[in-house]
Amino acid sequence: MRLDEQTDMDITGKKDENGDYIPDSISFSFSNDSINNALAAYLAYKDKKNAAIKPEAADVVYSVDEQKILMEHTRNTLLISTEHI
Repeated sequence: MRLDEQTDMDITGKKDENGDYIPDSISFSFSNDSINNALAAYLAYKDKKNAAIKPEAADVVYSVDEQKILMEHTRNTLLISTEHI
C-alpha cells in the first residue's frame, strides 16, 4: 500500500486461532501531526454535516442559517491547506 510506504502509518489488528487477521479488528493510525489534524478536521466536518442532515440525531441543534455558516466555514477550512502530506 502506497499510503503505508509514504507516511508514518501504523496498521494493527487481532488474529484468529488460525493466525489470520480478523477484518473487523483492523485499525490504522498516523504519527504525523499534519495528517492527524486533517483527519480531525474531516471528522468535525462530518459531525456538523450529520447535524445538518439529521438534527434529531445530533448532540447540538443548529438553525438553518447556522448550519449553512458552519458547513461553509468547515468546507473552506478543509480545502485551505495545499501542503503535501
